[in-house]
Amino acid sequence: MAGYVYHLRPKSNGYFCKIGMTNGRTAEERVKELNSQMYGGFNDWEVTGSLIVENPSDLERLLHEKFSDRLVNLDSEKEMFSVSKEVVEGAFEKYKTVPVIKYLSLKSKYEELLLTHEALKLSIESLKCTNESLSFANESLVIENEKQVHTNKMLYHSHETRLSDNKAIQIELEKAQKKSRHLMSLYKMGEY
Repeated sequence: MAGYVYHLRPKSNGYFCKIGMTNGRTAEERVKELNSQMYGGFNDWEVTGSLIVENPSDLERLLHEKFSDRLVNLDSEKEMFSVSKEVVEGAFEKYKTVPVIKYLSLKSKYEELLLTHEALKLSIESLKCTNESLSFANESLVIENEKQVHTNKMLYHSHETRLSDNKAIQIELEKAQKKSRHLMSLYKMGEY
C-alpha cells in the first residue's frame, strides 16, 4: 500500500533526524502526533522532506539500514539518527522517481470512501431519528385508538340503554293502548 516516507528534525536541535513512514496520513499529520507525544523529548518536530512511495515500509527499512551506524538510542526511540539534512536528502533523492499516480488514485478513492462512510453514518442516524418519530407517532395512534374504542363502547352501552328504555316505553304504550281500546269498547257498550 502506498504512503509517505519522511524525515523530520526538531527545530530546537538539528543534531537529530527521525526517518519514518505512514500510510494514509501525510507527514504533516504525523508531525502533529509526534509533537503532541513529545517524541524523543521534543515537541517542535518539523518535516524536512517526504516522498510518496508504493511500499513505504520497504523504503523506511532500507533507509534505517543505510543509517544504522548513526542510530541514536534516546528514550528507546528506534527511528532517530545523527545524520545531516543533506545526507538524508541525498538518500531520498534516489527514490523520487517511484510512481505516485497509483497512490494518488488510491488516496482519492480512500477519501471518497471516507466521505461515503460519513454520509452513510448520517443516513443511519437520520433513519434512527425517523424510526423514533414513527414509533412515537405509532404510540400516539395506539392511545388515540384506545380512546376511540372506549368512546365507542360508551356509545354502544348508551345505545343499548336507549333501546332498553324504548322497549319499556313501547310495552307501556302498548298496555296503555290496550287499556284505551278496552275502555273505548266498554264506553260504546255503555258499560262505563
